[in-house]
Amino acid sequence: MHSFNFIVALFFALIGFSAAFPQFHFLEAREKGEKNGTSKAKNGTSGNSINKECKQMAKLTALTAFANNQTKIDALTAKGKLDDSKVAALKSQAAEASTKLQAMTANTTLVSECAVVFAHKKTVGQCKQMKSLAKLASLASNQTAMDAMIAAKKLNDTQAVMLQDKVKSAQTKLDDLKANTTLTDICSKEASQKGASDSASGTESTGTTNAGAAAASQSSSAMSANIESVSFALIPVLVATASLFL
Repeated sequence: MHSFNFIVALFFALIGFSAAFPQFHFLEAREKGEKNGTSKAKNGTSGNSINKECKQMAKLTALTAFANNQTKIDALTAKGKLDDSKVAALKSQAAEASTKLQAMTANTTLVSECAVVFAHKKTVGQCKQMKSLAKLASLASNQTAMDAMIAAKKLNDTQAVMLQDKVKSAQTKLDDLKANTTLTDICSKEASQKGASDSASGTESTGTTNAGAAAASQSSSAMSANIESVSFALIPVLVATASLFL
C-alpha cells in the first residue's frame, strides 16, 4: 500500500514540476546574455597608423629645424636654458632625426597622405582660433564682460590695458581669417558635422538606456513567471506528500 502511495506521490510530483518548468527561462536568458556579451566590433587601424607616421614626421621636421636655427639656440643659451652639453646632445638627436626623415620622405605616398593630414590639422586649428578670437573680440562691445574678466583674472592696470589691446587686435585678426571664404566654409561644415555627431551620440545613448530598461523588464517578467510556476508546482507536491500518509 505504501509502495502504491509512493508511486502516486512521485507521479504527481513529476506532473507538478513539468508544469512549473516548461522552459528553462534562466538558462535561456543566460545563454542570450553570454552571446550578446561576446560580440565585438571590428575597427580598422590603417587611418591611425598613417596619423602616427605623420605625427612622427612632424616631430622629426621640427627637431631638425630647431637644431639648424642657431639664432634661437644662442638665445636660449644666453638665458641659461641650454649649455654646451645640451646643444651637443641636440645636434646628435637632430642628425638621427634627419636620417629617419629622409627615409620617410622617400615614400611619396606617405608624403602625399601626410600633406592632407597636415592641411586638415592646420584648418582645424584655424577654426578654433577663429572661435577664440570671436569670443575675445566680443568683449569690445561688452564692458560688463570685460570688467568681469579683469576681476576674475585679478589683472592690474597694466595687464588690463594689455587685455584691451588684445581685444582690439583680435577683431583685426578675425577679419583677416574671415576674408578666406574657403576657410570659413570648411569651419562651418566642421561645426555642422560636430553638431550632428553630438546629436547622434545622444540618440544612441538614449536608445541604449531604453534597451537596458526593456531587458530588465523582460528579465523581471521571466522571474515572476518562474516564481508563479513554482507556487503552482507546490500544490501537487503537497497533495502527493499527503497521500503517503493515507
